[in-house]
Amino acid sequence: MKLTFLIHEKAPFSHVNVYQALQESFLEKIPEVVCMTIEDFLINPIDTTWILCLDHYKIRRFYSVLKGFARLALYVLEDPYEIDQTRELSSSEIDLLLSQDEGAIEFRRQQLGQNAYFFPLATRHTVFYPNPTPNKKYKLVLVGNAFPNRIEIVEQLSEFLVEENIEMHIFGINWQKCKRNKKIQIHMGIITEKQLAQIYNTSECTLEINRTFQKFNDDNIQALTPGRGFSSLGCECFTITDERSTSKQYFPEDGIGYYHDIEEIKEFILLSTIHKSNMAKKGNFYVKKHTYRQRVEALLEILS
Repeated sequence: MKLTFLIHEKAPFSHVNVYQALQESFLEKIPEVVCMTIEDFLINPIDTTWILCLDHYKIRRFYSVLKGFARLALYVLEDPYEIDQTRELSSSEIDLLLSQDEGAIEFRRQQLGQNAYFFPLATRHTVFYPNPTPNKKYKLVLVGNAFPNRIEIVEQLSEFLVEENIEMHIFGINWQKCKRNKKIQIHMGIITEKQLAQIYNTSECTLEINRTFQKFNDDNIQALTPGRGFSSLGCECFTITDERSTSKQYFPEDGIGYYHDIEEIKEFILLSTIHKSNMAKKGNFYVKKHTYRQRVEALLEILS
């Protein structure tokens, strides 16, 4: 089997991160895989059995063209803010679809029959691994852009952080909208994977708040698969996150802090350092079952 893995040259950094993680693992398993941009492929197409394309709205007009070269597989990183942009996909355009969101599979199979597969995110084991330091730089961190539900939770924690004398460091963009006090430190900017690994390895605890569901999503698709938690637990950083219906398939609750309200977040933050460390070690054990190397092995079986 000849495989060509394509990405749009202007894909968002979140897609680029997944592309690089898969590329790295593909090359471990099948060194002859070709990884390139869709723009370069269309200029100089190569003989191949399968084209695997990381979906992005800027490349959707190329699907019918790509299918003229080989069988076309599409990896869709479902987003509750964008799911309806792909509601017209059909088997006439693509041969196989992969979705990282188990909640979207029923909808995708209505489009494509049984040629839609659940293909969850994972940890990039070569980047996100424990690299412990004697003294943690951060007591509590939050990494992510300032979506309304994240701003709301941070503002609800504000008084608690002052009372408990806990400093929270936030890394992301658009946080200028957030009301804050001296215990909330904001570092504006986009974080690379290496920077993210360094943050997690120097933090005692991270608060990972999933994005809310899109109210205008006609098909009610919900991004249920945990995302950044694969990375934080890969670095053995104690992780607090909102529980989604598929979460425990990846991380049993003895290795991660699942919250359902603001009071439970506070309780997890106040756990002892030893308790957090022990839970993080268990979480790291669980995440080792979910690496991109293992995902690629499963994908190659699907494509074979």
